[in-house]
Amino acid sequence: MKTKSIIILLVTLVTAFLAGGIHQAFAATNFTLDATPNPVTNIQAGMNGTSTITVRNNSTSLDTVTLTNTTVTSGLSCSLNPTIFVLNGGESQPASLSCKSPTVGSFLVNVNGTSTIAGLKNGITVTFIFKVLVNLDASNTGQTDAIVSRSATQPKSFRVGAVVNASNTNQVSNVYGWQFEIDYNATAFAPQGDPDPFSSYPDGAANTVLFGAQTTAGTVNWAGLASATLAFGSFQVSTAGSVGQLQVFFTMIAPNPSVILSARTLLATVSFELLNKPTTPQAFTVTNVVFADQNSNIILTTTQGLGGSETITNSPPVARFTSSPLPKGDSSCVPVTGFNCSAYAFRLDGSASSDLEDVTIVNPGGFFWDFGDGAQDLATTGSIVVHDYVIQGQYAVSLRVQDSQGATGSARSSSGSVINNLQPSHTSQTLVAANGFSISASPGDLSIGPNSLGPIGNSTITLTSVTSGFSGTISLSATSKPTGPNAPNFSFNTTQVTLTPGGTVAALLTVSITSNTPHLDYNVTISATIGQIINNVTILIVPTTMSVQPTAVTGVSKGNTFSVNINTSAANLFSWQFHLDYNNTILSASVSSVAFGPYWLAQSAQQKAFLFRQINQTGGHIVMAVSLLDKTVAFTGNGTLATITFTVNADGITQLGLSNNYLINAVGLGQSLSFSQKNGVFCNMSCLTHDVALTKIRVSAAAVNVGSPVTVNATISNIGLNLENITVTYQAGGVTFGYRHVLLAPGNSTTITAVWDTANLAPKDYTITVQASINGNTDGNAANNTASQTLALNSPSLGDSTLLIAIIAIIAAVAVAVSILLIRRRSAAPVTAA
Repeated sequence: MKTKSIIILLVTLVTAFLAGGIHQAFAATNFTLDATPNPVTNIQAGMNGTSTITVRNNSTSLDTVTLTNTTVTSGLSCSLNPTIFVLNGGESQPASLSCKSPTVGSFLVNVNGTSTIAGLKNGITVTFIFKVLVNLDASNTGQTDAIVSRSATQPKSFRVGAVVNASNTNQVSNVYGWQFEIDYNATAFAPQGDPDPFSSYPDGAANTVLFGAQTTAGTVNWAGLASATLAFGSFQVSTAGSVGQLQVFFTMIAPNPSVILSARTLLATVSFELLNKPTTPQAFTVTNVVFADQNSNIILTTTQGLGGSETITNSPPVARFTSSPLPKGDSSCVPVTGFNCSAYAFRLDGSASSDLEDVTIVNPGGFFWDFGDGAQDLATTGSIVVHDYVIQGQYAVSLRVQDSQGATGSARSSSGSVINNLQPSHTSQTLVAANGFSISASPGDLSIGPNSLGPIGNSTITLTSVTSGFSGTISLSATSKPTGPNAPNFSFNTTQVTLTPGGTVAALLTVSITSNTPHLDYNVTISATIGQIINNVTILIVPTTMSVQPTAVTGVSKGNTFSVNINTSAANLFSWQFHLDYNNTILSASVSSVAFGPYWLAQSAQQKAFLFRQINQTGGHIVMAVSLLDKTVAFTGNGTLATITFTVNADGITQLGLSNNYLINAVGLGQSLSFSQKNGVFCNMSCLTHDVALTKIRVSAAAVNVGSPVTVNATISNIGLNLENITVTYQAGGVTFGYRHVLLAPGNSTTITAVWDTANLAPKDYTITVQASINGNTDGNAANNTASQTLALNSPSLGDSTLLIAIIAIIAAVAVAVSILLIRRRSAAPVTAA
């Protein structure tokens, strides 16, 4: 029983300690001490943390209590104020215990109280936990701004920065990845970058999240690491009721090393656009802060700190516009195009747009139109514009307005896509420029693989009545460009569809090819005809390829550099990978000499793609891969996956060989595309287009006896610029005894073996000849295709096993003959009478 009581006491004390409040065991109960909070957590190292000590007189008499404090853990400095309390019976009074530590860690402080009543004592232990905090900057100005402002006043879109308050004294070491979350009022703000004058698309949005780009000592240039594809970062947005939650994450990519923070460092800055003008200051809080090392262990010295407050002083302007089709031949288009309107022209009126403070939008400087066909009118014409599309189609038109204080909202992403959110300063409509009905195709792109035969894909052709009362039976047909007898074939599940007024109808187009169909880019025009009305839509057929370009690089001397592109053609390409192999004694590459193609870099800059590259110079091996994070930006057409710059280390020839490659499209969960592949070659010697050399022949012996097998090894080298299919012929004395076939890449060599059976051959000298010939092409240097060696084939000697067998046979025959003679003599002898 006594042992059990001790265990219970120990458990109780440990539990109390973990809770941060150990009350020292004193006999007095006339007064009590309490600490709030206890423990005091998330204190920035080097700053003060405070706990309120409450002294309560539990008696009915007047009492005076004196407080003192002592630090249990060294390195902590504390102050306690006040220290003397005169308390009536039942009265409580507070004291402030403020402590500061220059370093991270957990520290203990004892607060003791002494009563004037019989010197009774009581006490409490308070825990202070100091860490490196991530705080929000309410007034961030860019990717190098690490100064934290707790509050700011904003008339338009603004950025909030997340800053980790590291220092040389309180470093954050072995950082391999991190994340943080900003919580905000989702009814008042939308995470979205404002229009960027440097956007790749006119009037396109800046990135919502920009990673820190400091280069001063002790900081980390996160944006630079991501740009160099040494790391990857992105973000995601969600809501829980009216609370918006934006999570930003960043990780290094193996095998790159971890980093150390020893100065105040901006992790990332987030742009918020205004949805309205809140009447009260708005809180932005930081939470879910996690730092991790390379082994995914959480770094416990960092945590979330203080948030920020934003006071909004201006309402965002509201964009509105109407659209009206113009009749064919209308003169309204003349000032814009120089011609009367086609049947596909519209008048767009944004004069209903407004601003609470300005009442009206500045005209023309506050109106930014995008017509959805690649044309824009950016603060040039104003609230009312005319646009002629010339050809039928569906076009997403957007209008962005901006007030006198600069408040606005992005209407287009940096890739030109329409942004759909609740921000009121932009709006969009889909205009159907069509005569009677519209026509669309989905998907609009199909792929041809190297082994494609028969149907290669389907596209749904949708027709919609867009003119009031339009109806009728529409005929469908399809043609391709280029055309010809071996062009793709097209079939519909129905070649005629009936369209009702205001209705929609669909047909399925199937595209097929034969073995004779050239693998080219095809523009396929689907025509829908009713009477004199013909409306068209175009789909693209793309041959799927991956190749090294240029395919042959020659004449680059030692010490110089050259570049090759890894190019592709594909439809709806979502992700890809390639391995490139080369001779590392001839060429060298490094991370800095390898770059992704412009399309993939642009998607990565928008946090819409994950990029990976790995260079193994020791093995002569480069791996590069990309995966998009948004299927809507899948790639279609011809483009560059990557550019690789090599330094020439020595003279020679080497293949630039692709292997372990894949192309994945964006359909469904992603389908692997079959594709044709073409490798490259480098040569800085006297390289011919086709040149195979027999560089060595080795016969197993210079002389053998008849019946002994002879092994012949031949080393073949491809010193030309093309992959070759080679036949190797083996002859002895002009008689062929073997063939071998080998596929050999430029710069590669191989040794091939054949065995000559000499049984039943006449003993003499034989010339063994090996010849290598290229199948399907002419060797540019036939002089090095043949090699010979002489071998002496001798008669069997006494030492031969065949001679020994013959001798044994003769001896055996003699023995048999002798036995027969003895038997005969016995048979012929006279018989003696008894």
